[in-house]
Amino acid sequence: MKRSLLVTLADGNYVDQAKQLFSGVYYNSGWRGDYMLLSHGIPEDELEWFEERGIIVRRCEPLYDNDFGGMPAALTSKFYLFTPEFRKWKNVVYLDADIIVMSSLEKLTQVSGFAAVPDTIGSNCIRLQMIGPKDIGKRGVSPQKYLRLRTAIKAGYGLRERTLCAGMFSFSTDIIREDTFRGLKALADAYGALSAYGDQLIFNLFFHRNWKKLPAVYNAYFPENTRWLTMYRRAAVLHFIERNKPWLERSDFYDEWRRNLEMADMINLKERPGGKRTCMLSMHTIYLHFLHWKIHAVSLRKRYSIYHITMGHAGRAMKRFSPRLYWRVKEFKDGVHDRFAG
Repeated sequence: MKRSLLVTLADGNYVDQAKQLFSGVYYNSGWRGDYMLLSHGIPEDELEWFEERGIIVRRCEPLYDNDFGGMPAALTSKFYLFTPEFRKWKNVVYLDADIIVMSSLEKLTQVSGFAAVPDTIGSNCIRLQMIGPKDIGKRGVSPQKYLRLRTAIKAGYGLRERTLCAGMFSFSTDIIREDTFRGLKALADAYGALSAYGDQLIFNLFFHRNWKKLPAVYNAYFPENTRWLTMYRRAAVLHFIERNKPWLERSDFYDEWRRNLEMADMINLKERPGGKRTCMLSMHTIYLHFLHWKIHAVSLRKRYSIYHITMGHAGRAMKRFSPRLYWRVKEFKDGVHDRFAG
């Protein structure tokens, strides 16, 4: 038994995605710990592929019959990671199956407590993790129930609290108590009807003010148009949270995803490759990433306008603390102006 465990989750529709993820972890990360698949209804003959390569398969009983929080109920199988059986490892790293691993994840095995990357601009507080009144009809939630649950969340947790992305997280197993799994399930039963993004609201309520921030390099989000973010190939973890999934041929990352999948058959956990060193993203890159997410839903012309305003507000502090970074960003901003102005 290794000291650390890397886990992904899949149902019958995501078997290839899980194979690709493990392949990237094996070849690019050089992961030295154990590997585990949380299997949600995958046929036994398909699970043999994982077990033959030394990947632990944990067969999960469904916690819900239908979709949960507008997403497949399989996502709630992540709660099983917080059962006492996982205390046999010191650290656990979880990655969604719509991820490509590019380099080392070794530093994640040094996490204490629960840690994740903050969520994107469009859902970066508890209020934005919840459905709005216009969506309650689709969920079968009455106005009275919606108001009652929203009021309870506001009173107990607040609506403006910073939120994490539950598609990737790392934790030390000393946080697992006998009732941790039951606590997650109880919150899901109580507030799942209001969740906008599957299990994510539940993780944010359970770890409210009790989680640590990981660098963006471990969960670099990709919106629909990736041409602005090619520099993010330097991240350790690429997470495709929208419709531009890397297994689609139109994706800029399709060739990389397909290559990982084809190499998966050669995984041999008795021999571990070295992996690639993580290249931490510069502050300049993180700033541009933040900015892109703030403006990605508007037209190109409005993009430039908001970019200019944002630079004005952030630029003064940036120039004071890092003049070099300020001039690099200003140079980039001027390039955007030349391209879209007029």
